[in-house]
Amino acid sequence: MKFAESNAGLIAMSILYAAKYYGVDSHPMSGMDFAAVKEAFELPEGKEPVILIALGYRDESKTLYGRAKRRGYDEVVMEV
Repeated sequence: MKFAESNAGLIAMSILYAAKYYGVDSHPMSGMDFAAVKEAFELPEGKEPVILIALGYRDESKTLYGRAKRRGYDEVVMEV
């Protein structure tokens, strides 16, 4: 399963880059209700979702939330 998840990540990255090339915005989502996704897409036994990718065009009339403050390197890393 781990190998499949790694491959899914590589494929997802390729989709994200291709979408950007064609002017489509994208956002990968992995924190989801996997069981609900499996049910909604009627996935058979043995098929498991590992990532969803939202694709669409940005509505320029809307404002996105600003990025949350992130801690700096010195706050996160202790060099030993």
